[in-house]
Amino acid sequence: MHEGVSAGQKAVCRSLQWQLLSGKAAHLSKETWEAIAVMTDNAAMLQKKDKYKTENGKEEEYNMCQALEELMEDNRNEGRREGRNEGRREGRNEGNLEKTKTVVRNML
Repeated sequence: MHEGVSAGQKAVCRSLQWQLLSGKAAHLSKETWEAIAVMTDNAAMLQKKDKYKTENGKEEEYNMCQALEELMEDNRNEGRREGRNEGRREGRNEGNLEKTKTVVRNML
């Protein structure tokens, strides 16, 4: 979990993980969706809720499974980008160090 995550947010996340694994998170009410978004301080969930809305007869339902899968994929992609950027920085630093060593050797 991220730093600064409250115990309540952790509990909600554990509950969501259980619901996701059991398949129950695929059919959430609007109120449940909004409560989860507020409790997890996730404004994007509130903004994108219509993307995950489905109709079940006259009832509106929201597919948390799909939302969480997309969120996890976004997080994985962000981690990959950060890793590549960090690798590039380290590579440049390593290259600069080698250049410095070469210059020093040539001066001796």
